[in-house]
Amino acid sequence: MTLERDLLVAQNNVRQSHIDRVLDLGLTPEAVAKVGRNQLPFGVLRIATDEARWWPDPEGFCAMVVPVLESGREMDIIAFRTDQPARWWWRVGCATFLGADLLQSLWADGPLRIAATPLDWLREGGEAVTILDWDAPYFDLLPLLNRERLICADDLLAVRLGKRLSNRPELPSIITRVASHA
Repeated sequence: MTLERDLLVAQNNVRQSHIDRVLDLGLTPEAVAKVGRNQLPFGVLRIATDEARWWPDPEGFCAMVVPVLESGREMDIIAFRTDQPARWWWRVGCATFLGADLLQSLWADGPLRIAATPLDWLREGGEAVTILDWDAPYFDLLPLLNRERLICADDLLAVRLGKRLSNRPELPSIITRVASHA
């Protein structure tokens, strides 16, 4: 299956009971509408998983899926259980951020909200960034350092983010080659 096909199936699976569930979890109609201006806000699929990835499985568990866009294109799809939103799986495994387009904006110099989970990102109406891959190379996280302020929802997320951003890779020694005169 392709990402587009998975998303179409997931979108067609959404029923009123799913909408009621996300409303019970604090997702407002306004937040869904904000996300929906740019992408499918969420869908529902039965999936199976391994440690990092998911795939459709009619015998699997029910999960919410959220497309991950970068430069307006679907790069991946994140899946999670609504009763465990802090644990998610990638369809492809190539996304570092949910809300990456906020980092690429020409006006990306003001404060930036950081959402802890994809569900929190939806609650923010897509006007935040969620770090999906905390083990991504440091270089991938550099756009966060360009912001004047990162606003985290809680102290736990702020501490985790601070530790990750301060854990810079060590630079090799840099020397000037001395030319030999023969």
